[in-house]
Amino acid sequence: MNISLASQGKVRCLISKGWYSDNPIKVTDTASLWAKDSLLRKQLLTRPLGELRVLLKDLLEGVPLGEEDISQFLRLPELETRPELVLLILPYLRRPPYLSTSTYEHLFHRLEKMAVPVPSPFHEEIRRFVREKALPLMVKFHRDGPRYLTYGVARQLVRIDPWSVLRFIRATRPHGVRRDRDEQDSDRRSLLAQAFAASGREDLARHFQNE
Repeated sequence: MNISLASQGKVRCLISKGWYSDNPIKVTDTASLWAKDSLLRKQLLTRPLGELRVLLKDLLEGVPLGEEDISQFLRLPELETRPELVLLILPYLRRPPYLSTSTYEHLFHRLEKMAVPVPSPFHEEIRRFVREKALPLMVKFHRDGPRYLTYGVARQLVRIDPWSVLRFIRATRPHGVRRDRDEQDSDRRSLLAQAFAASGREDLARHFQNE
């Protein structure tokens, strides 16, 4: 059999670098989560956000949500009654590699209507979402789309992450405006005052409130 016996030696790797597991994969029908008679939909208006988050995670069983799922969630009528339900979807916005502009615009409309107490169990998560996802899109929408929408979202987010709101204002300065104090638009000055106040800079906040 052409086999030799040795006390030591090397054995070649029997698994290639491109090896992958072909074990069975659990498939979750995510579309069924948004059906009117689904377990999740039946409890959206009654259970606390923390419990709903656990429920959604259990129902998904590790399966990521795609853009169509997120879009369907944002269209649920329950969000009209409880705008804060939009927070349930934030963790899953980090996973898809791409979301369309229209989906983000719909998300911003939902964020504009929500009211989140500060501090909140979702506070840090929202701040992370604002910095990594919302801020770049807010700048884009301000340049290409309706500015009232980005100002509305900024007013909602200023209590949660005032530093990102300041970065948003500075990244969208009109031509000729080089410093915060040069801003003339009343909406932008109001946002500056709110952001400085929320970040503990009351002296700067009064500057924009009094002028």
